[in-house]
Amino acid sequence: MKFLKLTLATLFFVISAPLAHAADYKQGSDYQRIIPPVPTNTTDKIEVVEVFSYGCSHCFRFEPLVERWQKKLDDDVEFTYMPAIFSRAGVFDATMEVYAKAYYAAEALGVLDKVHNAFFDAIHVNKNPLNTVAAVVKVVEQQGVDGQAFKKAMKSFTVAAKVRRAKELMGRYRVQGTPSMVVNGKYITSPTRQLSARNMLKLVDQLIDEERKAR
Repeated sequence: MKFLKLTLATLFFVISAPLAHAADYKQGSDYQRIIPPVPTNTTDKIEVVEVFSYGCSHCFRFEPLVERWQKKLDDDVEFTYMPAIFSRAGVFDATMEVYAKAYYAAEALGVLDKVHNAFFDAIHVNKNPLNTVAAVVKVVEQQGVDGQAFKKAMKSFTVAAKVRRAKELMGRYRVQGTPSMVVNGKYITSPTRQLSARNMLKLVDQLIDEERKAR
């Protein structure tokens, strides 16, 4: 899949990588400015969006880090996820659409805490591709969630609208790979050979501080 295009396989989680100093982060290499900026969903908080995919092995390994990181965010920061849906020649990836519908259905039903990590585990631990609605429903039922209600939510107008919005934002954010972090609709960053996942979160913290000072 296109979201695996970043060459992170062996360097994504280099635990021993030294933390970069704030001055070491460079626009154009470590992060990109989004032009024009994308309006956020909140006006009174600094919005941070992780663009991810359940099928992305790097996102799977990143999840424990980002879960710990987001718990330390100040009250003026709103963190959320956005499922990635890449396209090729104008055709969106069907499996990634299933993942996106699964995420937004869980969000709509208020069961993300029950199924979010279960989706990751199904794909990366149990080797279940989770590429059909039926496969998704089976996983949520194993987590004690009503399968029929979840199936209905995946096919709902609300979820369809959020999937369309995610597709639009993929282009406006200029997402090249996953995971990516978008700060206040103005900056986007992803791990690279030079920027470890841990340092990326340090960079995001710096960008949050800059947005806070600009208010």
